Amino acid sequence: MSLQSLAASGVVRLPRLAAIADEVLTFTSSAADHIAFGDSGAASLRKLMEDFINRSGASAPEDEPDATERSVAVAHIETLDLRDADISTVVWCTGFGGDFSWIDLPVVDELGRPLHEDGVSPVAGLFFMGFPWLMRRCSGILFGFPGEAEVIAGRVASGLAN
Repeated sequence: MSLQSLAASGVVRLPRLAAIADEVLTFTSSAADHIAFGDSGAASLRKLMEDFINRSGASAPEDEPDATERSVAVAHIETLDLRDADISTVVWCTGFGGDFSWIDLPVVDELGRPLHEDGVSPVAGLFFMGFPWLMRRCSGILFGFPGEAEVIAGRVASGLAN
């Protein structure tokens, strides 16, 4: 999954969140820089792989068009009122670690770890994913979370249907 494939599916990539007041989100202007950084890293990795294939003489399939080489439009949104935009679900991606100290809700323990039961927090409508041992041992790794994502998505969807 790439930013490009998400964009092609209609996902709107917003800049980094700077603040939340009631239902209004305020964003930085850094999204284009973040996407450029990710694209640069992907290009470097691709070059490393191509160089290895060329040096080693390894057999590799023919190069195919790569959707990740297309540019991604970044929404130039400074603020977003969730209520006015009729947005009831937010998927929050924090990267490889999470700092929840800024959340003013009873959703973390004394060490700052998320409180949850199989990804469901004590606050209605708030879910967690991608943490070690969320549901299984492999929960916190790249290849471990897809099954859990399906479970959490089902729980979100059932909550929206109610």
